[in-house]
Amino acid sequence: MAFPVSGSGYQLGDGNEAGANFYIQPAPMSFTTDPAPTAAQLVSTALFIGNPGGAINFTLPTVASLESAFQALGEKPNVAFEFSIINTNATNAITVITNTGWTVTGGGSATVALSTSARFQARKTGVGTWQLYRL
Repeated sequence: MAFPVSGSGYQLGDGNEAGANFYIQPAPMSFTTDPAPTAAQLVSTALFIGNPGGAINFTLPTVASLESAFQALGEKPNVAFEFSIINTNATNAITVITNTGWTVTGGGSATVALSTSARFQARKTGVGTWQLYRL
């Protein structure tokens, strides 16, 4: 659904380019135990809030399920999306766990420490392969 075009604001392909860049942000997905978001949730929700009761794992979907959910990507390398994880707990960490087809870059750590947040970028590097960057 497009934004209404009136007043200031910006949307890709339409709107006032001098205005703010708005986009649709679905409600964040909250969790307290080991989440395993689907490909659609990972890409469309893109904002996850955890309050873990213990150290937990945030498990990415397999690359095969990601590419199956977004077949329009085809064989296009270098397409990317971002997602963020907020850890509201002052005692327990959240570790992002990759799945089949993923490789991680970025300081070797995909752990969201206590009471912090982390942003990640996922980039398609080839057929059946994606790179996860800790930003």
